[in-house]
Amino acid sequence: MSLIVLRWSIASVLGAGAAFLLVSLPRTGHPGHPGGLVALGVAQPVTAALFVGPRTIRAGGVALLGVLAAAALLHAAMGAAAIWVVLAQRTREVAR
Repeated sequence: MSLIVLRWSIASVLGAGAAFLLVSLPRTGHPGHPGGLVALGVAQPVTAALFVGPRTIRAGGVALLGVLAAAALLHAAMGAAAIWVVLAQRTREVAR
């Protein structure tokens, strides 16, 4: 019983987060990676739903791990780009 609750909790949290992302994209416009964000926003609730089903738990779990890995890479790329901009600006300020 507790693993069923855990699976549903994981699917609910990740599905709600992805739904919020998809709803917020038109308003906020996340520049830089809109295609990747939409793909993740669609794939995450689909794989989370597969993770809940007893017959698709293994496929859903593996797919969900893949989606989360892709999201982590996208976050890292966006963060690295932002850090690079800050460091480049700081270098210009020090050189003046």
